[in-house]
Amino acid sequence: MPEMDDLIASLRERIRSRNAFENNSEEKVYSDEKIIFTADRLRSFRPPELREMRRIAQSKDSIRWSESRLFYEQAKFMAEFEDDKPYDGSFELYFPTYQRLNEDQLRGYFTWRKAARKGQIDDSRTTYCFIYIYEILHNIGVASPEEGAGILNKIWGTTEKHSIRSWIGEWAADYCAYYGVSADLFDALKPQVVLERALRKISDCHDVPDDELYGVMCSFVPGYAERSAMVKEHPQDHQELSCRILRKVAERYRKKSEKEYADSLYMIRYSVSKNMFRNAVFFDYKAPRMYTCIVSDYSEYRCRGTNWSWSGLGRQKDNNDLRMIFHEADNLLREHYGYSSLLKDSDWTKEKKKLASKALQEMLEERRQAERRKVVFDISLLDDIRKSSEIMKEKLIVPGSDEEFRESDAAIAAEPVNSEEPAAADPEEKNMLPLLTEEESDLLRAILDGDTAAIGRTGIRLSVLCDSINEKLFETIGDTAIEFDGELPAVVEDYMEEVKGALA
Repeated sequence: MPEMDDLIASLRERIRSRNAFENNSEEKVYSDEKIIFTADRLRSFRPPELREMRRIAQSKDSIRWSESRLFYEQAKFMAEFEDDKPYDGSFELYFPTYQRLNEDQLRGYFTWRKAARKGQIDDSRTTYCFIYIYEILHNIGVASPEEGAGILNKIWGTTEKHSIRSWIGEWAADYCAYYGVSADLFDALKPQVVLERALRKISDCHDVPDDELYGVMCSFVPGYAERSAMVKEHPQDHQELSCRILRKVAERYRKKSEKEYADSLYMIRYSVSKNMFRNAVFFDYKAPRMYTCIVSDYSEYRCRGTNWSWSGLGRQKDNNDLRMIFHEADNLLREHYGYSSLLKDSDWTKEKKKLASKALQEMLEERRQAERRKVVFDISLLDDIRKSSEIMKEKLIVPGSDEEFRESDAAIAAEPVNSEEPAAADPEEKNMLPLLTEEESDLLRAILDGDTAAIGRTGIRLSVLCDSINEKLFETIGDTAIEFDGELPAVVEDYMEEVKGALA
């Protein structure tokens, strides 16, 4: 190099000069001397760290290394190095590494990286950006994987380069699995995480409250609640009925297919071979190991030695089941409330429509039962009750002497408090069970005898007669005595004797 030749020549010249080193006089006189190197020339010298980094590639061990292994070893060596020589030229490299950069480009990268580590990331240098990302994928230059995830997330959120955003978006899940960090650290993964959590709530619909479950359903069928006039007028009814229908459909799907209901919405793939950090310069420096990481509700990574596999959600199926649930619930409520305009009949299966109708019947029946058990206290009537009691008290006071009152009190005290034999009552008052009509009595006997033919002859009046019998027996039993799920009515086992007494 010309700069090195000039340096050697200058040193030799000073060695030859006796004046530079001899000091024969007692008094030393200092004078101005010519500076050997200018600042520009000093900056042109090759830093020793770069020379040592190049030697790593020339070592005996490096002969057996892959290009990604060499990059990893050199990156560890240069982890703390900083330079101060920007590179003004333009160049683009695919799969860039240190070895593929010339001297000026390499010094320019470490100058760029010094600013990037301070938060000044210049994404116009795409090649430098990818080298920096490769370093972070190896957890080099960061104190923890969480810090590395934060840097990757910042680059993804600030850059406008599509290539950088797309690759970080793909590598983010691999980074979470490789280092065991939460997927919530990456904004690029949030849509997938939200989708998987929504599907998990649908699969676990029996344990999820109605408001949460309905919100998840609305995320799959956006805008339906805002467009339907019926839903605007009866939002709580539509919410409750839609959730009931979903639970019945999910339960039926699980019994028939032995799979989760989410499988009907998305296709799930299992044990797919995974190339970690695809198209990145990455060396699996933690291999071999036995490792499993659950990144999110449906995404799971497994490492067995050096082989990785992934299971998770695949492509979305063309399935409008959730939309059909909203549609069917909307139409059933329109019929119930007597709307003049009904929705067009959907092409949903007859089985699912039957489940929807059953869900509505159960909802209305539970509301009727709750209304019967409701106890209402009207506090405004307390004043009237108090005034009436005062008037009654005045009327009960009979004029007389104190002795008469004392005799009366003694007579009352002499009477037994608890009589073992109560006063005789009217035989008709002993039987407090309500009177049933002949038709109701015949139906009740048929239910007790299990006579399905007699039960079937009642026709469409079967549910009406069952409700009437329940209402009459409710005053005595305090609960529903006959259960009717739309097929055959049956007497509740606990109330069998009371029901038989109604027929005595």
